[in-house]
Amino acid sequence: MTVPALYKRYHRECFIADDPLIVVKKFKTAEDIETAAFYAALLSYGRVEQIIKSLNNLFDKMEWKPALFAKTNTYASSLKALDGFKHRFNNAVDMALLTAALNSLYKEHGTLEAAFMAGLENDDTPLQRGIVNLRNEIVDRAKKGAKLKTVPQSFTWMVPSAEKGTCKRLCMYLRWMARPADCIDFGLWKRLSPSRLIIPVDTHIARISIRMGLTKRKNGDWLMAEEITESLRKFDPKDPVKYDFALCSAGKMEVRGRA
Repeated sequence: MTVPALYKRYHRECFIADDPLIVVKKFKTAEDIETAAFYAALLSYGRVEQIIKSLNNLFDKMEWKPALFAKTNTYASSLKALDGFKHRFNNAVDMALLTAALNSLYKEHGTLEAAFMAGLENDDTPLQRGIVNLRNEIVDRAKKGAKLKTVPQSFTWMVPSAEKGTCKRLCMYLRWMARPADCIDFGLWKRLSPSRLIIPVDTHIARISIRMGLTKRKNGDWLMAEEITESLRKFDPKDPVKYDFALCSAGKMEVRGRA
């Protein structure tokens, strides 16, 4: 089956309930969606049921006002408010560090879109560089906010770098924000063109992309993500990542023997 055929088959005008985005979809304002989606993207690893449970727990502790929480809390106050939070490798310390970093970014830039675009530098800057710059800003601001020389390894793992791996979670966040609004994505960011996005690569995307000849690489790394995206640009150069959901769904169905 071709990529356009998969898109037609799997990209429905509905939202799949067993996805962490179901929690983000509860928010109505642009600033809450932008903030909640960032927390959600970074915690989107492991079993979907556990991710959803953890996100509900996290936002409960924020009184379902994530943007206000990030903009008004320091490391110390957020650590107290988020006491007891746990999601696999990450805990309240990691969330408080992230909140301190977001607090600093919001004070300087106003929105995460403005913060990201400041690190993207210009229209010729590769998306990888923009992600690396944002990631480094978050780590540096977290350290300053908590007055630490280093942050826990769990925090640096939660906020991935695009210098080595596929950086799936941050690529996914950028897709949520920059792609036109549909049954999945929000279309909140207007300054980042969808044509510049890189597909979030997980095991399902990697497997089916190799099988369909979208990539010749065997290792799941940034170069694989770029190669798959470049192949998808042949079908839609303005919005290559729109095929992400369809490819992932097809990959899951293939594993279950239902493709």
